[in-house]
Amino acid sequence: MNEKYEYIYELAEFLNGHGKKMKFSELIDHLNTNNIKTDSGEAYKAGRGVASLVDSVYDCVKEEKGKDNAGKVADAFVDRDKEHAWKK
Repeated sequence: MNEKYEYIYELAEFLNGHGKKMKFSELIDHLNTNNIKTDSGEAYKAGRGVASLVDSVYDCVKEEKGKDNAGKVADAFVDRDKEHAWKK
């Protein structure tokens, strides 16, 4: 798992451990504040990019750490309506 995916997974673990959620827009701000860039070296912007990133993190965690741990990623991040963006 790459460093960015591990970071997002650890953030998801923290959020789950404290019964919290984070909207994708908040994740964008968090990543940019912490100088975590897109694969092309750019800052994150609003749009589907970060949702796709979280989906990729979910898939990677599921493969490397199992479905229960991947579920932490799915549960932690929500859309602007505070709903889960997908059913995993």
